Amino acid sequence: MDTVGVVLDLEPCSDPATVSFEMTEATLGIDYTYSFSAGDSEMIPVPDLSVDIPGLGGAGVYMDVVISGNAESLSLSIGIDACIDMGFGVLSCASTLDAADFPIWMLDSTFDFSDVCE
Repeated sequence: MDTVGVVLDLEPCSDPATVSFEMTEATLGIDYTYSFSAGDSEMIPVPDLSVDIPGLGGAGVYMDVVISGNAESLSLSIGIDACIDMGFGVLSCASTLDAADFPIWMLDSTFDFSDVCE
């Protein structure tokens, strides 16, 4: 079984708050970094990483990211979804077919960093 590693770097005291993540997968040599700020909501494709779905073929792996708020109430939702490009810029993602299991949330919480930010 492959292991996908994800490292988050959180800057809650920045204005706006920022998060960057690094995703790695040793077998395929994937090392991908992306940054985003409070107010962002994005589906970010992870280059060169896909999963096989029986009967459908290969689906690209996407990071589903939502960040909002500030140091006193910072909401972070970071998950992994699998999407197939249907053509003409249309994606069909596992989260639209099976919302109970996708995205796979790695982090989905609200934090209070007011004690550590000046």
